[in-house]
Amino acid sequence: MHPALELSNLSKLPYPIRAQARAAATGSTEQQLRFVSRRCHIFRQLSLEQQPFLLPLFHAVLDPTQIDLILTELDTSSLDSEKTGEVHYPRILAVLFSLSAVAALLQNDTVPLAALPDLWARLWPWMDFLDTYESIFCIPAPALESFESRYLTYVAILREFRRSNDIMIPWFMCKMLGDVCFVIGKAWRYLIYCRDEAFTLEHRTALRRIAECLRLYIFDDINQKNTLKKVDQLAFGAGGMRKDLAFLMVSHLEYFLDFAAQPDPHCQDDTSRSVFSVMTYVCVTAGLFNNKWEDDALQRALFECGLVPVVVKILRALNERSLHANDYQLEGLANFVGASLSYPPCNACTALYLDAGLLPAIFASSNLPHMKTAQKTFASIIRYAVGPLATVYHSVLLYCRIEFPKIAALEANTLFPDEPSIEEWTGIKTHLEDRLRILHDYESGALDVPLACNNIKCGSREYSNNEMRRCGGCSLLHYCSKQCQMDDWAAGHRLTCSVLASRRYRYLAARDRSFLRALIYAEYTKVREDLATEDVQQSILERSGPNNMPYILFDLATSGGFQTKIAPLELLPSGFSHEEARILASIGRVEFQLVR
Repeated sequence: MHPALELSNLSKLPYPIRAQARAAATGSTEQQLRFVSRRCHIFRQLSLEQQPFLLPLFHAVLDPTQIDLILTELDTSSLDSEKTGEVHYPRILAVLFSLSAVAALLQNDTVPLAALPDLWARLWPWMDFLDTYESIFCIPAPALESFESRYLTYVAILREFRRSNDIMIPWFMCKMLGDVCFVIGKAWRYLIYCRDEAFTLEHRTALRRIAECLRLYIFDDINQKNTLKKVDQLAFGAGGMRKDLAFLMVSHLEYFLDFAAQPDPHCQDDTSRSVFSVMTYVCVTAGLFNNKWEDDALQRALFECGLVPVVVKILRALNERSLHANDYQLEGLANFVGASLSYPPCNACTALYLDAGLLPAIFASSNLPHMKTAQKTFASIIRYAVGPLATVYHSVLLYCRIEFPKIAALEANTLFPDEPSIEEWTGIKTHLEDRLRILHDYESGALDVPLACNNIKCGSREYSNNEMRRCGGCSLLHYCSKQCQMDDWAAGHRLTCSVLASRRYRYLAARDRSFLRALIYAEYTKVREDLATEDVQQSILERSGPNNMPYILFDLATSGGFQTKIAPLELLPSGFSHEEARILASIGRVEFQLVR
Protein backbone atom coordinates (compact mmCIF):
# COMPACT_ATOMS: atom_id res chain seq x y z
CA MET A 1 0.00 0.00 0.00
CA HIS A 2 1.25 3.47 -0.83
CA PRO A 3 2.52 5.44 2.20
CA ALA A 4 0.05 8.27 1.53
CA LEU A 5 -2.81 5.86 2.32
CA GLU A 6 -1.51 4.69 5.72
CA LEU A 7 -3.55 5.69 8.78
CA SER A 8 -0.44 7.10 10.47
CA ASN A 9 -0.86 10.19 8.27
CA LEU A 10 -3.89 11.18 10.36
CA SER A 11 -1.48 12.32 13.09
CA LYS A 12 -0.38 15.18 10.80
CA LEU A 13 -3.84 16.76 10.98
CA PRO A 14 -4.47 19.68 13.38
CA TYR A 15 -6.40 19.16 16.60
CA PRO A 16 -9.38 18.52 17.06
CA ILE A 17 -9.82 17.14 13.52
CA ARG A 18 -6.98 14.70 14.21
CA ALA A 19 -8.80 13.13 17.16
CA GLN A 20 -12.12 12.97 15.31
CA ALA A 21 -10.51 11.35 12.26
CA ARG A 22 -8.72 8.72 14.37
CA ALA A 23 -11.95 7.86 16.19
CA ALA A 24 -13.83 7.54 12.89
CA ALA A 25 -11.12 5.39 11.28
CA THR A 26 -11.26 2.79 14.05
CA GLY A 27 -14.86 3.29 15.12
CA SER A 28 -18.27 2.05 14.04
CA THR A 29 -20.07 2.73 10.79
CA GLU A 30 -22.18 5.41 12.49
CA GLN A 31 -19.03 7.22 13.70
CA GLN A 32 -17.56 7.11 10.22
CA LEU A 33 -20.81 8.42 8.73
CA ARG A 34 -20.95 11.34 11.19
CA PHE A 35 -17.41 12.39 10.26
CA VAL A 36 -17.53 11.99 6.46
CA SER A 37 -20.93 13.70 6.25
CA ARG A 38 -19.14 16.85 7.50
CA ARG A 39 -16.39 16.55 4.86
CA CYS A 40 -17.12 19.88 3.18
CA HIS A 41 -17.02 21.76 6.50
CA ILE A 42 -13.80 19.94 7.48
CA PHE A 43 -12.11 20.68 4.15
CA ARG A 44 -12.76 24.39 4.65
CA GLN A 45 -10.85 24.25 7.96
CA LEU A 46 -7.78 22.70 6.32
CA SER A 47 -5.25 24.11 3.90
CA LEU A 48 -4.58 22.40 0.56
CA GLU A 49 -1.37 20.98 2.03
CA GLN A 50 -3.27 19.42 4.97
CA GLN A 51 -6.24 17.97 3.05
CA PRO A 52 -4.34 14.91 1.65
CA PHE A 53 -3.79 13.70 5.24
CA LEU A 54 -7.53 12.82 5.34
CA LEU A 55 -7.13 10.40 2.41
CA PRO A 56 -6.27 7.37 4.64
CA LEU A 57 -9.60 7.79 6.46
CA PHE A 58 -11.63 7.73 3.24
CA HIS A 59 -9.48 4.82 2.07
CA ALA A 60 -10.40 2.92 5.25
CA VAL A 61 -14.14 3.64 4.89
CA LEU A 62 -14.00 2.22 1.36
CA ASP A 63 -12.86 -1.19 2.59
CA PRO A 64 -14.12 -3.62 -0.12
CA THR A 65 -14.41 -6.51 2.36
CA GLN A 66 -17.63 -4.86 3.55
CA ILE A 67 -19.11 -5.61 0.13
CA ASP A 68 -18.62 -9.34 0.68
CA LEU A 69 -20.33 -9.09 4.07
CA ILE A 70 -23.37 -7.33 2.57
CA LEU A 71 -23.62 -9.86 -0.27
CA THR A 72 -23.31 -12.77 2.16
CA GLU A 73 -26.08 -11.34 4.30
CA LEU A 74 -28.25 -10.90 1.22
CA ASP A 75 -27.80 -14.59 0.39
CA THR A 76 -28.37 -15.94 3.90
CA SER A 77 -30.66 -13.42 5.58
CA SER A 78 -34.20 -14.43 6.44
CA LEU A 79 -35.19 -10.83 5.75
CA ASP A 80 -36.03 -9.78 2.23
CA SER A 81 -33.48 -7.83 0.22
CA GLU A 82 -35.14 -4.46 0.88
CA LYS A 83 -34.94 -4.94 4.65
CA THR A 84 -31.29 -5.94 4.34
CA GLY A 85 -30.61 -2.86 2.24
CA GLU A 86 -32.28 -0.67 4.85
CA VAL A 87 -30.02 -2.10 7.55
CA HIS A 88 -26.91 -1.21 5.59
CA TYR A 89 -27.85 2.25 4.39
CA PRO A 90 -25.50 4.02 6.94
CA ARG A 91 -22.58 2.13 5.41
CA ILE A 92 -23.77 3.04 1.90
CA LEU A 93 -24.05 6.73 2.77
CA ALA A 94 -20.58 6.71 4.37
CA VAL A 95 -19.20 5.19 1.17
CA LEU A 96 -20.96 7.76 -1.03
CA PHE A 97 -19.62 10.65 1.05
CA SER A 98 -16.12 9.15 0.98
CA LEU A 99 -16.25 8.78 -2.80
CA SER A 100 -17.26 12.43 -3.06
CA ALA A 101 -14.38 13.45 -0.79
CA VAL A 102 -11.85 11.47 -2.84
CA ALA A 103 -13.18 13.12 -6.02
CA ALA A 104 -12.61 16.54 -4.43
CA LEU A 105 -9.04 15.63 -3.47
CA LEU A 106 -8.36 14.37 -7.00
CA GLN A 107 -9.67 17.60 -8.52
CA ASN A 108 -7.37 19.61 -6.23
CA ASP A 109 -4.36 17.57 -7.44
CA THR A 110 -3.55 16.60 -3.86
CA VAL A 111 -3.37 12.82 -4.41
CA PRO A 112 0.08 11.41 -5.34
CA LEU A 113 0.09 9.74 -8.76
CA ALA A 114 1.80 6.67 -7.33
CA ALA A 115 -1.13 6.15 -4.94
CA LEU A 116 -3.72 5.91 -7.73
CA PRO A 117 -3.47 2.11 -8.31
CA ASP A 118 -4.08 1.34 -4.62
CA LEU A 119 -6.83 3.95 -4.43
CA TRP A 120 -8.55 2.56 -7.54
CA ALA A 121 -8.59 -0.88 -5.92
CA ARG A 122 -10.87 0.61 -3.24
CA LEU A 123 -12.95 2.97 -5.39
CA TRP A 124 -14.00 0.74 -8.27
CA PRO A 125 -15.46 -2.22 -6.29
CA TRP A 126 -17.83 0.16 -4.50
CA MET A 127 -18.77 2.05 -7.67
CA ASP A 128 -19.54 -1.23 -9.40
CA PHE A 129 -21.41 -2.65 -6.39
CA LEU A 130 -23.63 0.41 -5.86
CA ASP A 131 -24.49 0.47 -9.53
CA THR A 132 -25.34 -3.23 -9.68
CA TYR A 133 -27.42 -3.42 -6.47
CA GLU A 134 -28.92 0.07 -6.39
CA SER A 135 -32.49 -1.25 -6.23
CA ILE A 136 -32.09 -2.99 -2.86
CA PHE A 137 -31.02 0.00 -0.78
CA CYS A 138 -33.88 1.84 0.91
CA ILE A 139 -32.33 5.25 1.43
CA PRO A 140 -34.35 7.71 3.58
CA ALA A 141 -35.65 10.79 1.78
CA PRO A 142 -33.14 13.29 3.29
CA ALA A 143 -30.21 11.24 1.96
CA LEU A 144 -31.85 10.02 -1.25
CA GLU A 145 -30.47 12.90 -3.30
CA SER A 146 -26.89 11.94 -2.40
CA PHE A 147 -27.51 8.38 -3.57
CA GLU A 148 -29.22 9.34 -6.84
CA SER A 149 -26.58 11.93 -7.72
CA ARG A 150 -23.66 9.54 -7.18
CA TYR A 151 -23.01 9.61 -10.92
CA LEU A 152 -21.70 13.16 -10.60
CA THR A 153 -19.04 11.75 -8.30
CA TYR A 154 -18.35 8.78 -10.58
CA VAL A 155 -17.78 11.02 -13.60
CA ALA A 156 -15.46 13.31 -11.64
CA ILE A 157 -13.39 10.34 -10.43
CA LEU A 158 -13.14 8.75 -13.87
CA ARG A 159 -12.14 12.06 -15.45
CA GLU A 160 -9.45 12.76 -12.84
CA PHE A 161 -7.95 9.28 -13.12
CA ARG A 162 -7.45 9.82 -16.86
CA ARG A 163 -6.27 13.39 -16.43
CA SER A 164 -3.28 12.00 -14.59
CA ASN A 165 -2.34 10.11 -17.77
CA ASP A 166 -3.79 11.68 -20.91
CA ILE A 167 -1.72 9.52 -23.25
CA MET A 168 -2.91 6.05 -22.35
CA ILE A 169 -5.40 4.36 -20.04
CA PRO A 170 -3.74 3.43 -16.72
CA TRP A 171 -2.77 -0.23 -16.59
CA PHE A 172 -4.72 -0.88 -13.40
CA MET A 173 -7.99 0.17 -15.13
CA CYS A 174 -7.62 -1.89 -18.33
CA LYS A 175 -9.26 -5.08 -17.05
CA MET A 176 -12.54 -3.38 -16.20
CA LEU A 177 -12.77 -0.92 -19.10
CA GLY A 178 -16.00 -2.48 -20.36
CA ASP A 179 -17.61 -1.97 -16.95
CA VAL A 180 -16.24 1.57 -16.79
CA CYS A 181 -17.89 2.39 -20.14
CA PHE A 182 -21.13 0.88 -18.86
CA VAL A 183 -21.02 3.21 -15.84
CA ILE A 184 -20.26 6.18 -18.10
CA GLY A 185 -23.36 5.29 -20.13
CA LYS A 186 -25.53 5.10 -16.98
CA ALA A 187 -24.11 8.37 -15.68
CA TRP A 188 -24.82 10.04 -19.02
CA ARG A 189 -28.40 8.76 -18.97
CA TYR A 190 -28.93 10.02 -15.41
CA LEU A 191 -27.62 13.49 -16.26
CA ILE A 192 -29.67 13.80 -19.45
CA TYR A 193 -32.93 12.62 -17.89
CA CYS A 194 -32.64 14.92 -14.87
CA ARG A 195 -31.69 18.01 -16.92
CA ASP A 196 -35.25 19.36 -16.88
CA GLU A 197 -35.42 19.28 -13.09
CA ALA A 198 -33.13 21.08 -10.63
CA PHE A 199 -30.11 21.17 -12.92
CA THR A 200 -27.19 22.74 -11.07
CA LEU A 201 -23.78 23.94 -12.16
CA GLU A 202 -22.42 20.66 -10.79
CA HIS A 203 -24.69 18.69 -13.14
CA ARG A 204 -23.60 20.81 -16.09
CA THR A 205 -19.94 20.29 -15.21
CA ALA A 206 -20.53 16.53 -15.03
CA LEU A 207 -22.08 16.59 -18.53
CA ARG A 208 -18.96 18.32 -19.84
CA ARG A 209 -16.82 15.67 -18.19
CA ILE A 210 -18.91 12.98 -19.88
CA ALA A 211 -17.87 14.43 -23.24
CA GLU A 212 -14.23 14.24 -22.12
CA CYS A 213 -14.65 10.67 -20.89
CA LEU A 214 -15.95 9.61 -24.31
CA ARG A 215 -12.62 10.61 -25.80
CA LEU A 216 -10.40 9.45 -22.97
CA TYR A 217 -11.90 6.01 -22.40
CA ILE A 218 -13.33 5.07 -25.80
CA PHE A 219 -11.92 6.83 -28.84
CA ASP A 220 -8.29 7.26 -27.83
CA ASP A 221 -7.86 3.49 -28.20
CA ILE A 222 -6.24 2.55 -31.52
CA ASN A 223 -7.49 -1.03 -31.21
CA GLN A 224 -10.70 -1.28 -33.27
CA LYS A 225 -12.06 -4.38 -31.49
CA ASN A 226 -11.61 -2.75 -28.08
CA THR A 227 -13.39 0.38 -29.30
CA LEU A 228 -16.40 -1.55 -30.62
CA LYS A 229 -16.70 -3.50 -27.35
CA LYS A 230 -16.56 -0.29 -25.33
CA VAL A 231 -19.22 1.36 -27.52
CA ASP A 232 -21.42 -1.70 -26.95
CA GLN A 233 -21.04 -1.29 -23.18
CA LEU A 234 -21.66 2.45 -23.42
CA ALA A 235 -24.91 1.77 -25.31
CA PHE A 236 -25.86 -0.89 -22.76
CA GLY A 237 -25.42 1.62 -19.95
CA ALA A 238 -27.37 4.24 -21.92
CA GLY A 239 -30.41 1.97 -22.00
CA GLY A 240 -29.47 -1.15 -23.94
CA MET A 241 -29.79 -0.13 -27.59
CA ARG A 242 -28.02 2.10 -30.10
CA LYS A 243 -31.13 4.29 -30.21
CA ASP A 244 -30.80 4.97 -26.47
CA LEU A 245 -27.20 6.08 -27.00
CA ALA A 246 -28.20 8.22 -29.99
CA PHE A 247 -30.89 9.91 -27.91
CA LEU A 248 -28.32 10.83 -25.25
CA MET A 249 -25.95 12.27 -27.85
CA VAL A 250 -28.63 14.40 -29.52
CA SER A 251 -30.06 15.53 -26.17
CA HIS A 252 -26.57 16.44 -24.96
CA LEU A 253 -26.04 18.65 -28.00
CA GLU A 254 -29.50 20.22 -27.66
CA TYR A 255 -28.93 21.07 -24.00
CA PHE A 256 -25.64 22.85 -24.57
CA LEU A 257 -26.94 24.65 -27.65
CA ASP A 258 -29.82 26.01 -25.55
CA PHE A 259 -27.27 27.02 -22.93
CA ALA A 260 -24.92 28.58 -25.51
CA ALA A 261 -26.44 32.06 -25.48
CA GLN A 262 -24.81 32.97 -22.15
CA PRO A 263 -23.15 36.36 -21.72
CA ASP A 264 -20.19 34.85 -19.88
CA PRO A 265 -17.38 34.10 -22.42
CA HIS A 266 -16.02 31.35 -20.17
CA CYS A 267 -19.39 29.58 -20.38
CA GLN A 268 -19.29 29.91 -24.17
CA ASP A 269 -15.83 28.34 -24.33
CA ASP A 270 -16.86 25.41 -22.12
CA THR A 271 -20.08 24.96 -24.08
CA SER A 272 -18.22 24.96 -27.40
CA ARG A 273 -15.79 22.34 -26.14
CA SER A 274 -18.61 20.10 -24.95
CA VAL A 275 -20.60 20.43 -28.19
CA PHE A 276 -17.66 19.66 -30.44
CA SER A 277 -16.44 16.80 -28.24
CA VAL A 278 -19.73 14.99 -28.83
CA MET A 279 -19.77 16.05 -32.50
CA THR A 280 -16.34 14.43 -32.85
CA TYR A 281 -17.90 11.19 -31.61
CA VAL A 282 -20.74 11.64 -34.14
CA CYS A 283 -18.18 12.08 -36.93
CA VAL A 284 -16.35 8.95 -35.81
CA THR A 285 -19.54 6.89 -36.03
CA ALA A 286 -19.97 8.18 -39.58
CA GLY A 287 -16.53 6.83 -40.47
CA LEU A 288 -15.12 10.28 -41.28
CA PHE A 289 -11.99 9.84 -39.18
CA ASN A 290 -11.56 6.08 -39.45
CA ASN A 291 -13.74 3.86 -41.66
CA LYS A 292 -13.17 0.91 -39.33
CA TRP A 293 -15.18 2.69 -36.63
CA GLU A 294 -18.24 3.27 -38.81
CA ASP A 295 -21.39 2.23 -36.97
CA ASP A 296 -24.38 1.93 -39.33
CA ALA A 297 -26.90 1.14 -36.57
CA LEU A 298 -25.88 4.20 -34.56
CA GLN A 299 -25.94 6.39 -37.68
CA ARG A 300 -29.54 5.38 -38.40
CA ALA A 301 -30.52 5.96 -34.78
CA LEU A 302 -28.93 9.42 -34.75
CA PHE A 303 -30.98 10.54 -37.75
CA GLU A 304 -34.15 9.06 -36.25
CA CYS A 305 -33.52 10.96 -33.00
CA GLY A 306 -33.29 14.32 -34.78
CA LEU A 307 -29.58 14.90 -35.35
CA VAL A 308 -30.09 16.87 -38.57
CA PRO A 309 -31.87 19.91 -37.02
CA VAL A 310 -29.28 19.93 -34.23
CA VAL A 311 -26.37 20.04 -36.70
CA VAL A 312 -27.98 22.98 -38.53
CA LYS A 313 -28.57 24.64 -35.16
CA ILE A 314 -24.83 24.31 -34.41
CA LEU A 315 -24.01 26.08 -37.66
CA ARG A 316 -26.54 28.78 -36.85
CA ALA A 317 -25.03 29.23 -33.37
CA LEU A 318 -21.60 29.65 -34.96
CA ASN A 319 -23.02 32.38 -37.20
CA GLU A 320 -24.47 34.14 -34.15
CA ARG A 321 -21.11 33.84 -32.34
CA SER A 322 -22.73 32.01 -29.40
CA LEU A 323 -20.43 29.07 -30.22
CA HIS A 324 -16.78 29.13 -31.21
CA ALA A 325 -15.03 26.64 -33.50
CA ASN A 326 -11.45 26.25 -34.64
CA ASP A 327 -10.38 25.18 -38.15
CA TYR A 328 -10.44 21.50 -37.30
CA GLN A 329 -13.89 21.59 -35.69
CA LEU A 330 -15.53 23.61 -38.46
CA GLU A 331 -14.05 21.40 -41.15
CA GLY A 332 -15.23 18.29 -39.27
CA LEU A 333 -18.76 19.72 -39.06
CA ALA A 334 -18.77 20.50 -42.79
CA ASN A 335 -17.43 17.04 -43.65
CA PHE A 336 -20.13 15.40 -41.55
CA VAL A 337 -22.90 17.34 -43.29
CA GLY A 338 -21.42 16.47 -46.68
CA ALA A 339 -21.14 12.77 -45.83
CA SER A 340 -24.60 12.50 -44.28
CA LEU A 341 -26.28 14.12 -47.29
CA SER A 342 -25.50 10.98 -49.26
CA TYR A 343 -26.54 8.64 -46.44
CA PRO A 344 -29.27 6.31 -47.77
CA PRO A 345 -31.95 7.22 -48.47
CA CYS A 346 -30.10 10.32 -49.65
CA ASN A 347 -33.24 12.15 -50.78
CA ALA A 348 -34.71 11.88 -47.28
CA CYS A 349 -31.54 13.20 -45.59
CA THR A 350 -31.24 16.06 -48.07
CA ALA A 351 -34.88 17.01 -47.51
CA LEU A 352 -34.34 16.96 -43.73
CA TYR A 353 -31.35 19.28 -44.00
CA LEU A 354 -33.19 21.69 -46.29
CA ASP A 355 -36.23 21.66 -44.01
CA ALA A 356 -34.00 22.48 -41.03
CA GLY A 357 -32.62 25.54 -42.84
CA LEU A 358 -29.22 24.30 -44.00
CA LEU A 359 -28.94 26.63 -47.00
CA PRO A 360 -29.62 29.92 -45.11
CA ALA A 361 -27.20 28.77 -42.39
CA ILE A 362 -24.46 28.14 -44.96
CA PHE A 363 -25.18 31.41 -46.78
CA ALA A 364 -24.80 33.28 -43.48
CA SER A 365 -21.57 31.48 -42.56
CA SER A 366 -19.38 33.08 -45.23
CA ASN A 367 -18.01 35.59 -42.70
CA LEU A 368 -17.00 33.07 -40.02
CA PRO A 369 -13.38 33.48 -38.83
CA HIS A 370 -12.33 29.96 -39.87
CA MET A 371 -14.61 29.66 -42.90
CA LYS A 372 -11.79 29.40 -45.44
CA THR A 373 -10.80 25.94 -44.19
CA ALA A 374 -14.31 24.55 -44.79
CA GLN A 375 -15.27 26.73 -47.76
CA LYS A 376 -14.75 24.06 -50.39
CA THR A 377 -16.77 21.52 -48.43
CA PHE A 378 -19.69 23.91 -47.89
CA ALA A 379 -19.59 24.84 -51.58
CA SER A 380 -19.82 21.13 -52.46
CA ILE A 381 -22.77 20.77 -50.09
CA ILE A 382 -24.66 23.57 -51.86
CA ARG A 383 -23.80 22.10 -55.26
CA TYR A 384 -25.22 18.75 -54.19
CA ALA A 385 -28.29 19.99 -52.29
CA VAL A 386 -29.63 22.10 -55.18
CA GLY A 387 -27.81 20.35 -58.03
CA PRO A 388 -29.07 17.92 -60.66
CA LEU A 389 -28.57 14.77 -58.57
CA ALA A 390 -30.66 15.79 -55.54
CA THR A 391 -33.36 17.70 -57.42
CA VAL A 392 -34.69 14.64 -59.23
CA TYR A 393 -36.67 14.05 -56.00
CA HIS A 394 -39.99 15.72 -55.32
CA SER A 395 -39.28 15.95 -51.57
CA VAL A 396 -36.04 17.88 -52.18
CA LEU A 397 -37.45 20.20 -54.84
CA LEU A 398 -40.22 21.36 -52.51
CA TYR A 399 -37.65 22.88 -50.14
CA CYS A 400 -35.52 24.19 -53.01
CA ARG A 401 -38.57 26.09 -54.21
CA ILE A 402 -38.94 27.75 -50.81
CA GLU A 403 -35.28 28.76 -50.72
CA PHE A 404 -34.97 29.63 -54.41
CA PRO A 405 -35.13 33.45 -53.97
CA LYS A 406 -32.15 33.24 -51.58
CA ILE A 407 -30.36 30.81 -53.89
CA ALA A 408 -30.89 33.06 -56.91
CA ALA A 409 -29.65 36.11 -54.99
CA LEU A 410 -26.50 34.37 -53.73
CA GLU A 411 -23.41 35.87 -55.28
CA ALA A 412 -21.22 33.13 -56.64
CA ASN A 413 -17.95 34.54 -55.30
CA THR A 414 -19.32 34.39 -51.73
CA LEU A 415 -18.71 30.65 -51.46
CA PHE A 416 -17.20 29.83 -54.85
CA PRO A 417 -13.82 31.57 -55.09
CA ASP A 418 -12.56 30.24 -58.44
CA GLU A 419 -13.84 31.02 -61.94
CA PRO A 420 -14.79 27.45 -63.03
CA SER A 421 -16.95 27.09 -59.93
CA ILE A 422 -18.65 30.42 -60.62
CA GLU A 423 -19.61 29.25 -64.10
CA GLU A 424 -20.75 25.92 -62.68
CA TRP A 425 -22.90 27.68 -60.07
CA THR A 426 -24.59 29.74 -62.79
CA GLY A 427 -25.39 26.52 -64.65
CA ILE A 428 -26.75 24.89 -61.47
CA LYS A 429 -29.14 27.80 -60.87
CA THR A 430 -30.35 27.67 -64.47
CA HIS A 431 -30.87 23.93 -64.20
CA LEU A 432 -32.73 24.35 -60.90
CA GLU A 433 -35.10 26.83 -62.53
CA ASP A 434 -35.85 24.24 -65.21
CA ARG A 435 -36.57 21.56 -62.58
CA LEU A 436 -38.85 23.93 -60.69
CA ARG A 437 -40.82 24.61 -63.89
CA ILE A 438 -41.28 20.87 -64.34
CA LEU A 439 -42.39 20.62 -60.69
CA HIS A 440 -44.99 23.34 -61.29
CA ASP A 441 -46.31 21.56 -64.37
CA TYR A 442 -46.39 18.27 -62.46
CA GLU A 443 -48.37 19.71 -59.54
CA SER A 444 -50.77 21.67 -61.74
CA GLY A 445 -51.55 18.63 -63.90
CA ALA A 446 -50.12 20.19 -67.05
CA LEU A 447 -47.54 17.42 -67.22
CA ASP A 448 -49.65 14.32 -67.77
CA VAL A 449 -47.49 11.24 -68.10
CA PRO A 450 -49.11 8.64 -70.39
CA LEU A 451 -48.67 4.97 -69.63
CA ALA A 452 -48.59 1.90 -71.84
CA CYS A 453 -49.88 -1.51 -70.86
CA ASN A 454 -47.03 -3.67 -69.59
CA ASN A 455 -48.44 -6.76 -71.24
CA ILE A 456 -46.20 -6.87 -74.32
CA LYS A 457 -48.90 -8.73 -76.28
CA CYS A 458 -51.28 -5.82 -75.82
CA GLY A 459 -51.65 -2.95 -78.28
CA SER A 460 -49.35 0.05 -78.12
CA ARG A 461 -52.03 2.63 -77.25
CA GLU A 462 -51.10 5.04 -74.43
CA TYR A 463 -53.38 5.50 -71.44
CA SER A 464 -53.68 8.10 -68.69
CA ASN A 465 -52.89 7.12 -65.13
CA ASN A 466 -56.57 6.99 -64.15
CA GLU A 467 -57.34 4.41 -66.83
CA MET A 468 -54.70 1.91 -65.69
CA ARG A 469 -54.66 -0.73 -63.00
CA ARG A 470 -51.42 -1.33 -61.11
CA CYS A 471 -49.87 -4.58 -59.92
CA GLY A 472 -50.59 -4.85 -56.21
CA GLY A 473 -47.32 -6.66 -55.52
CA CYS A 474 -44.58 -4.48 -56.98
CA SER A 475 -46.66 -1.34 -57.71
CA LEU A 476 -44.42 -0.92 -60.73
CA LEU A 477 -46.23 -2.41 -63.74
CA HIS A 478 -49.49 -1.03 -65.16
CA TYR A 479 -52.18 -2.84 -67.17
CA CYS A 480 -55.15 -1.72 -69.19
CA SER A 481 -57.33 -4.64 -68.09
CA LYS A 482 -57.50 -7.53 -65.67
CA GLN A 483 -56.99 -9.95 -68.56
CA CYS A 484 -53.71 -8.25 -69.56
CA GLN A 485 -52.54 -8.43 -65.96
CA MET A 486 -53.33 -12.17 -65.79
CA ASP A 487 -51.59 -12.82 -69.11
CA ASP A 488 -48.43 -10.99 -68.04
CA TRP A 489 -48.44 -12.78 -64.68
CA ALA A 490 -48.50 -16.12 -66.45
CA ALA A 491 -45.87 -14.95 -68.94
CA GLY A 492 -43.28 -14.44 -66.18
CA HIS A 493 -44.13 -11.49 -63.96
CA ARG A 494 -44.93 -13.84 -61.07
CA LEU A 495 -41.24 -14.83 -61.04
CA THR A 496 -39.97 -11.25 -60.79
CA CYS A 497 -42.70 -9.39 -58.88
CA SER A 498 -41.02 -9.67 -55.45
CA VAL A 499 -37.64 -8.62 -56.88
CA LEU A 500 -39.17 -5.55 -58.48
CA ALA A 501 -41.02 -4.71 -55.26
CA SER A 502 -37.83 -4.76 -53.18
CA ARG A 503 -36.09 -2.61 -55.78
CA ARG A 504 -38.92 -0.08 -55.93
CA TYR A 505 -39.66 0.38 -52.25
CA ARG A 506 -36.10 0.36 -51.00
CA TYR A 507 -35.52 4.11 -50.98
CA LEU A 508 -38.18 6.17 -52.75
CA ALA A 509 -41.54 7.31 -51.47
CA ALA A 510 -44.52 7.09 -53.82
CA ARG A 511 -44.50 10.84 -54.56
CA ASP A 512 -40.78 10.78 -55.38
CA ARG A 513 -41.26 7.81 -57.71
CA SER A 514 -44.18 9.50 -59.46
CA PHE A 515 -42.28 12.75 -59.96
CA LEU A 516 -39.18 10.94 -61.22
CA ARG A 517 -41.30 9.25 -63.88
CA ALA A 518 -42.74 12.65 -64.86
CA LEU A 519 -39.25 14.16 -65.00
CA ILE A 520 -38.02 11.42 -67.31
CA TYR A 521 -41.06 11.88 -69.53
CA ALA A 522 -40.43 15.65 -69.68
CA GLU A 523 -36.85 14.98 -70.79
CA TYR A 524 -38.02 12.35 -73.26
CA THR A 525 -40.49 14.70 -74.95
CA LYS A 526 -37.60 17.07 -75.70
CA VAL A 527 -35.68 14.43 -77.67
CA ARG A 528 -38.45 12.19 -79.02
CA GLU A 529 -38.63 13.99 -82.36
CA ASP A 530 -34.83 13.92 -82.74
CA LEU A 531 -34.78 10.18 -82.05
CA ALA A 532 -37.47 9.58 -84.67
CA THR A 533 -35.50 11.19 -87.50
CA GLU A 534 -34.49 8.98 -90.37
CA ASP A 535 -30.75 9.49 -89.80
CA VAL A 536 -30.85 8.44 -86.14
CA GLN A 537 -33.05 5.41 -86.83
CA GLN A 538 -30.78 4.33 -89.69
CA SER A 539 -27.71 4.64 -87.43
CA ILE A 540 -29.39 2.56 -84.73
CA LEU A 541 -30.46 -0.06 -87.27
CA GLU A 542 -26.94 -0.37 -88.67
CA ARG A 543 -25.40 -0.94 -85.24
CA SER A 544 -28.12 -3.21 -83.86
CA GLY A 545 -27.82 -6.96 -83.96
CA PRO A 546 -28.91 -10.15 -82.20
CA ASN A 547 -26.82 -9.30 -79.14
CA ASN A 548 -26.99 -5.52 -79.33
CA MET A 549 -29.79 -3.47 -77.89
CA PRO A 550 -30.57 0.22 -78.49
CA TYR A 551 -31.46 2.16 -75.36
CA ILE A 552 -31.74 5.76 -74.20
CA LEU A 553 -29.61 6.81 -71.22
CA PHE A 554 -31.02 9.74 -69.25
CA ASP A 555 -28.12 11.28 -67.32
CA LEU A 556 -30.15 13.25 -64.77
CA ALA A 557 -27.34 13.25 -62.21
CA THR A 558 -24.89 15.42 -64.15
CA SER A 559 -25.93 17.03 -67.39
CA GLY A 560 -29.66 16.49 -67.03
CA GLY A 561 -29.75 15.55 -70.69
CA PHE A 562 -29.80 12.27 -72.60
CA GLN A 563 -27.63 9.98 -74.68
CA THR A 564 -28.58 7.26 -77.17
CA LYS A 565 -26.45 4.15 -76.96
CA ILE A 566 -26.13 0.74 -78.57
CA ALA A 567 -24.73 -1.84 -76.17
CA PRO A 568 -24.31 -5.63 -76.08
CA LEU A 569 -26.79 -7.39 -73.83
CA GLU A 570 -24.04 -8.72 -71.59
CA LEU A 571 -22.98 -5.14 -70.78
CA LEU A 572 -26.32 -4.32 -69.18
CA PRO A 573 -26.04 -3.34 -65.51
CA SER A 574 -26.71 -6.21 -63.13
CA GLY A 575 -30.30 -6.51 -61.93
CA PHE A 576 -31.96 -5.84 -65.30
CA SER A 577 -32.46 -9.43 -66.45
CA HIS A 578 -36.25 -9.00 -66.20
CA GLU A 579 -36.21 -5.96 -68.51
CA GLU A 580 -33.80 -7.70 -70.89
CA ALA A 581 -36.14 -10.67 -71.30
CA ARG A 582 -39.16 -8.42 -71.92
CA ILE A 583 -37.36 -6.34 -74.55
CA LEU A 584 -36.19 -9.39 -76.48
CA ALA A 585 -39.69 -10.89 -76.36
CA SER A 586 -41.30 -7.66 -77.58
CA ILE A 587 -39.52 -7.81 -80.96
CA GLY A 588 -38.90 -4.08 -81.08
CA ARG A 589 -42.17 -2.89 -79.53
CA VAL A 590 -40.61 -1.96 -76.16
CA GLU A 591 -38.09 0.86 -75.87
CA PHE A 592 -35.46 0.50 -73.16
CA GLN A 593 -34.68 3.58 -71.08
CA LEU A 594 -31.98 3.76 -68.40
CA VAL A 595 -31.73 6.55 -65.83
CA ARG A 596 -28.49 7.56 -64.16
